[in-house]
Amino acid sequence: MTEERRRLVFDNKIPLTWLISSAGGSFLLLASVLWNVAAQSNKLDQLIVQIEKLERRNIDRDSKLDLVIRDGYDSRKNDEIMTLRIQSLEREKTK
Repeated sequence: MTEERRRLVFDNKIPLTWLISSAGGSFLLLASVLWNVAAQSNKLDQLIVQIEKLERRNIDRDSKLDLVIRDGYDSRKNDEIMTLRIQSLEREKTK
């Protein structure tokens, strides 16, 4: 019975090739994760730059639109002033 127990004892030693291969695999996995994180970070930086460009473009567009609206209001005011002048001149002619 003691011989059977001795046969069932497992050897806890880990072979060197297994250690090297698992360490290499872990290193490659870590390197690929870091590579992917760096690539995603680069993509995020590019997106941030594009968003900043779009924001500047939108601000420029909005300022131009404000100028167009202001010019429209000015032209309306000028039209109203001109119609008032014409009406006043016509009143003076009829008198």
